[in-house]
Amino acid sequence: TAGCSWSDTQPTDYYFIGLRAGTPTPKTLYAWAKDAAGNVSASVSAATTITPTTVNCDTVDSNLNVDIPCINAGGEYYRVKLNRYQNPADPFGFYWSLGEVALTAGNDGYCDSVYDNGYYAESVHIPNMMVIMSCVAVNGVEYYVELNQYVNTADPSQFYWWLGTAVQIRP
Repeated sequence: TAGCSWSDTQPTDYYFIGLRAGTPTPKTLYAWAKDAAGNVSASVSAATTITPTTVNCDTVDSNLNVDIPCINAGGEYYRVKLNRYQNPADPFGFYWSLGEVALTAGNDGYCDSVYDNGYYAESVHIPNMMVIMSCVAVNGVEYYVELNQYVNTADPSQFYWWLGTAVQIRP
């Protein structure tokens, strides 16, 4: 299956996808053996429950620019940078514009989601898009954040978001 490979040494690490900090998640490990002639044994498996204490958080720099190492948009994975935008119409609000976007090879076990009206988006560039970040680290404090699309009439060809929800999840 995808992600499987043969090795003549015992693995020291396992990577699981879809884990959330503090959430028990059942997973199953499978193993096979292959002899010198290429014969493959029957599989053996072991079930376990994993409860991670931490996750990889998105980061915010001193200018409040956001680096999202992996965002899932319609099954494609992207690295996205959101640049802090000072909105003249709302000088006390928090806004971001779309910065760099790069297609990535995978989700490194954890990925944010892009939703359009409650469903996974078909692409990064769609109207009415919400960005949900399960963990954003700001000065050592972690937050759950939702960004809502903001239509900037002064720059309609660019994508903007405003801070809709921010809930502290860890001190």
